Amino acid sequence: MNVLYEFSVFNPFKDLKKEESKKIVGTFYKSEYLENVLLAEQARKVDHIGYIKSGKAKLVFHNRSGNEIECGLIQEGNFYNIMPLITNGISLFSITSQSPMVCLEQKKENFFYMLEKNPGIKNFFYQTSLMEMLKAFQLIDYSYRANHQSTGFLSSLGIIEKSISFINKNYANPLTLDEVAEKSRLSKYYFCRVFKAKTGCTFKNFLNMKRIDAAKNLMKKKDMNVTEVCYAVGFNELSHFSRVFKKTVGILPSSYRKKLK
Repeated sequence: MNVLYEFSVFNPFKDLKKEESKKIVGTFYKSEYLENVLLAEQARKVDHIGYIKSGKAKLVFHNRSGNEIECGLIQEGNFYNIMPLITNGISLFSITSQSPMVCLEQKKENFFYMLEKNPGIKNFFYQTSLMEMLKAFQLIDYSYRANHQSTGFLSSLGIIEKSISFINKNYANPLTLDEVAEKSRLSKYYFCRVFKAKTGCTFKNFLNMKRIDAAKNLMKKKDMNVTEVCYAVGFNELSHFSRVFKKTVGILPSSYRKKLK
């Protein structure tokens, strides 16, 4: 199996230089699993993350009554065990193989080291883990509602989901914390606590990550200079945009644009 090729064409690794890719893929190892093998256990710490080369696994949540709620499948080409990024290393779900699987795995300590050294990869995994968690809890929420149950946790998660949807649609506008908190009908203080607890970052950082991701897409798809991109994604000051871009991606937006060309 050519691990280097596998990751060189996969987001977010494809933009790395070949030498950087070699260092990262060198920390992955191949694992094979039979059907019905437990890959992660709910409420337990995870010690590795994995990428599914072939096969699939089931994501399951066990509620307080002990009932099992299926939250979807993780299939070929996807990572698993990344949601604990935003839950202090604890798995909120159990993951069980649904067929024989071939995976590329990485120890937790190597995974976090990779994130700290590569802001672009870090941004990708945090956003992916957040979206996966929200999607899974949508299914849990639906199941609870179907049984005429509700919980404060799921309600809070629904509020955050709506806020994220609002940010995704309006990030290019001059959004403020006060505005988004008001729309959620929560006090600003409580909104900040719930938002960070569920997303792993502050409102400001989340909004910046969304804008930087949009800026990267604009530079890839349209012939726009850095200043035009800056204002198109919601920043009102070029120097601030450049600082945030470099902190998130690792290089200045002008260098990123040249690299694309």
